[in-house]
Amino acid sequence: MKSVNTMNFSNIKKGSVVTIWTHPKGHNYVVAGEDTENRKLLLVKLNCLNNDSYDVHKATKRFHKTVSYTVVGDNNVVKGVSRVLGQKNIDNYNFDLLLENYRTTSRTKAHVVNARRNFVCTPVSDNTESTSY
Repeated sequence: MKSVNTMNFSNIKKGSVVTIWTHPKGHNYVVAGEDTENRKLLLVKLNCLNNDSYDVHKATKRFHKTVSYTVVGDNNVVKGVSRVLGQKNIDNYNFDLLLENYRTTSRTKAHVVNARRNFVCTPVSDNTESTSY
């Protein structure tokens, strides 16, 4: 088994489109928020981001999924991601309602992921270079 220092990881950052499989099917999510107290990334489904108006679909009131990460050395290793599909520019999207609802229910300080913050997952399948959304 390779050590953490010698493994090649797939990078995940703000706007990364990832697939998470829950039996019997998987969904595509976009990394949008972070709960630093509980070490969780907050994900919203890709099809809930409107491309024409740069807003979140009106029926979406909360983040759809959270995935936890663990700090290992200099890396923030994310658990549960099946595949990194690509990158979506979410700089113009407003996630205030989703963040406020998350803060109310979890009583933690959640925020939009900093663009310079980097996370990694095991290299299951990485199509980041070939796809943009």
